[in-house]
Amino acid sequence: MDLEYFLGLTGFYCQFVPYYAFQTRPLRQFAKALMKIIHKLDQCRAVKAKTMLLPPFTAEQLESFQQLKDALSFKQFLIHDNLHVPLMIAIDTSYKFGFSVIVYQVPSDIMTKKGITAERVCKGKYDRKIDYIVIFLFKELSPAEISYWPIELKTFTLVFAVKKTCHLIEVNDFPTIIHTDHILV
Repeated sequence: MDLEYFLGLTGFYCQFVPYYAFQTRPLRQFAKALMKIIHKLDQCRAVKAKTMLLPPFTAEQLESFQQLKDALSFKQFLIHDNLHVPLMIAIDTSYKFGFSVIVYQVPSDIMTKKGITAERVCKGKYDRKIDYIVIFLFKELSPAEISYWPIELKTFTLVFAVKKTCHLIEVNDFPTIIHTDHILV
């Protein structure tokens, strides 16, 4: 049951954890396997969960657990979007890992402290180490999506990114800058 609670907690913040679906895969598969064992018609799940001895975690599952804990306690974990600062979106697609969308900004207080203007940020003429993540979206590819051509997959990722972040794009004072590694998208 604690594994379900942990996955529920981290799932609530999944938009802010890089590669969340990929990082949680070992734990989700373990939870799914346990549910298959626990599922019996004559016992409720809570009773079975309390009486069953669990197999030990594998190294991969422990690593997944630690990565999630580290991601949730990272210094640059969350910032609230600022409507008066340029909004940037980076999209990337991989047949192995799925696709990711990172929405980020340079906080206005850091821009002021370092003497960086919004125009310099829009042109990418600043130290990228001061970027802070606003939202991180990740999706594993379905079997149908794996058969897409690369250009279709990149375009699908772009459409996904715009749909999921339109509430941020529409209210920002600056045009949103979208970075991708594919020239045709």
